Amino acid sequence: MTMTAQELQEQLNTIKNSKLAKTSDKRISHQVSFFKPIHQYGLDGKYIATFESITLASKALNHDLTDHMSSHIRGDQRRPQVAGYMWRYEKYDSIEPYHNTQKLLKKVAFYNLDGSHYMTFDSISDATRHFYPKSKRGMSFTHLLECFGRRYIIKKM
Repeated sequence: MTMTAQELQEQLNTIKNSKLAKTSDKRISHQVSFFKPIHQYGLDGKYIATFESITLASKALNHDLTDHMSSHIRGDQRRPQVAGYMWRYEKYDSIEPYHNTQKLLKKVAFYNLDGSHYMTFDSISDATRHFYPKSKRGMSFTHLLECFGRRYIIKKM
């Protein structure tokens, strides 16, 4: 379910008010001074909302994604978006839209020991899902080599 900017802001205000009600005045001024505003953008790059901190934005989305949001803002290529949104510390009217490109994926080819082609996968994750369909975690290329190196010749393409 996608929330509108107004719904997110209302939820943020509710969280903020409940947090302020539970804290003494002295502690409030200390906490507020360490908040760093974070700006939310849709995948189309359009500005949606501003939150006082990553923690409050994460709570407003009902996710505990503070670590993911922080690494996304710092430019971690593994996290081009978080919770279906893009995030920035700087406020812009719009930013470059998110394009889900397959350029980051490397194909992986499996060959039988006699050199004949067995199967090609679009990514290491696809190969992991093929050999371990019930697994919820991915495997590294090195782990694939350790597990299947005696049965197959494995090459990145």
